[in-house]
Amino acid sequence: LQTMRETTGDIPIIAPLRGLARKTVENQNARIQIIEPLSYLEFGWLTAHAKGIITDSGNVSEEATFNGVPCITLNNYTEHQETVSVGSNVLVGEDPEKLRDSLSQLLSGNWKKCALPDRWDGRTAERIIQIILS
Repeated sequence: LQTMRETTGDIPIIAPLRGLARKTVENQNARIQIIEPLSYLEFGWLTAHAKGIITDSGNVSEEATFNGVPCITLNNYTEHQETVSVGSNVLVGEDPEKLRDSLSQLLSGNWKKCALPDRWDGRTAERIIQIILS
């Protein structure tokens, strides 16, 4: 939280949190706007319009990749390695220096420009139909 606060300046940080995570952030006075958890559509809109995303969720890194939004994952692994291989997602674990470096890169506009991973073209249903018909 301290690294985010120090690195992001005046950029708003929005976090849909509940439970222990919410209490922890509130107690840290981390200049983070805490909101209630969102519906899938609301969350999709928020991620599509974000400058960047910090998460510990593999699914959120997929949404970020699909929307072309830089993503920093607070884990040393991800179930979705394709998000790392195309460069839209970077794994920083719990290392504040890696987080700071990645945030600085994101905020300065020096994040790698990425293409979608193979087969993320929205044509999955078409391919399934072709397999069924063949």
